[in-house]
Amino acid sequence: MDYYKIKFNPSVHKKYLLRILRGLPASLQSMDTHRMLLTYFAISGLDLLNELGSIPNKQSIIDWIYCLQVCDDSGDDLERIHRDSVIKSLRTLQLPNGCYTGAKDGCEYDMRFVFCAACICYILDDWSGMNIDKTVDFIIKSISYDFGIAQAPELESHSGSTFCAVATLALTKQLHRLSKTQVEGLKRWLLNRFEYGFTGRPNKPSDTCYSFWTGGALKILNAYQFIEAADNNQYILVTQDRNGGFSKWVNTVPDPMHTYLGLAGLSFMKEEGIGSIFPDLNVSVRAHEHLKSLHKKWREG
Repeated sequence: MDYYKIKFNPSVHKKYLLRILRGLPASLQSMDTHRMLLTYFAISGLDLLNELGSIPNKQSIIDWIYCLQVCDDSGDDLERIHRDSVIKSLRTLQLPNGCYTGAKDGCEYDMRFVFCAACICYILDDWSGMNIDKTVDFIIKSISYDFGIAQAPELESHSGSTFCAVATLALTKQLHRLSKTQVEGLKRWLLNRFEYGFTGRPNKPSDTCYSFWTGGALKILNAYQFIEAADNNQYILVTQDRNGGFSKWVNTVPDPMHTYLGLAGLSFMKEEGIGSIFPDLNVSVRAHEHLKSLHKKWREG
């Protein structure tokens, strides 16, 4: 598909993401119960745009996030997080097959929750919340015949679950557990998901969010450079709304998730005005460096 060259407009995306933090627009009111997730996308997007300083109510957002803990403590710089309680709760959510469930009762389980668990352990610098060997076994059993990775064993390969699996292996330092054949096959499967944009599965249309899910997995596997299209940013940019935000497809309503993941995808493509991203954890390099400084402080303290 041929696109005329579209330029990235960071100022309108800044306005859009700040608007999400001030209050949900009418198009997103049905997602009020997911306000924490939308806040994550908005703040992470502003981080990539180097606009964290533009958030007017930063401290109130921080206090709101902390108040959602079941257990509380004093301090800041993540010191108010009751780390032991979080890790203890996390341990109860790992299933005998190594996967994680989203809640103790009545909740689904799949590769998404595995990645979430790995992120929690990594952020809190405490891996006692995960039996890593069981988790790796679950991931390896979820590799399909085409070398893509599914949400669980014997399901269809998908870029989203593939990213979650690969990122988990990277965070747990277990990528070496994949055989050479599995790694090469996985790279090939991911590279075949690029058309004029990134797709999540064979024979599906391109979608802005897969610029991160597919691209991020390729980044972790050191294979992103094999995408040869010089204008591979154009699919994302045609989903750019003139009033700010990115959408799933062309001529559809933008939303915070596709906005953030679109910015993350453009970061991989080294778009001017966007900060670098640490794909394993799905945060900016700046945020990851800050986290590492906290880990050092905790270990010395």
